[in-house]
Amino acid sequence: MPAYNFQKQFVQMILDKSKTHTIRRRRKRPTKPRDMLMLYTGMRTKSCKLVAVTKCVKVESILLKLDKSEVWIWSPEEPGDLYYQEGEDIGSFRLMTVEEVNALAHADGFEDVYDFFDFFKQYKSDYLDDFEIIHWDTDLIVVNGNGKAGEVRLLGGA
Repeated sequence: MPAYNFQKQFVQMILDKSKTHTIRRRRKRPTKPRDMLMLYTGMRTKSCKLVAVTKCVKVESILLKLDKSEVWIWSPEEPGDLYYQEGEDIGSFRLMTVEEVNALAHADGFEDVYDFFDFFKQYKSDYLDDFEIIHWDTDLIVVNGNGKAGEVRLLGGA
């Protein structure tokens, strides 16, 4: 079960389902669809809390070009502008439209694209080519209150 840490600013957005994914550097053991995800805040601190357990539904590779405010998304079926091959993966990256980047930024919990691109400047590179979007099922299993085991409830339809 992959575990992901979130800053406090994103917790309520996860719970109210307005944050539907996270963008992270690709891991040594990548997250795959159907993996159960453990979403935490405050990991590696004494205030660590389990926010939610949910299922990964899709993982998409992306490139971020911060100096140009561009996001490129992996497209194995569609022809794109940037050809790519890694091992057996052959495809291309397609430049996302301004509207798509706006939607991506909002679904990732940011007020606007400016905040979105500013957030990724922490990586100290203008070209981030080893990132992916990890989408989850928004019918989250949420941990209540103090995050103790056994205090879970289904958030969503039921």
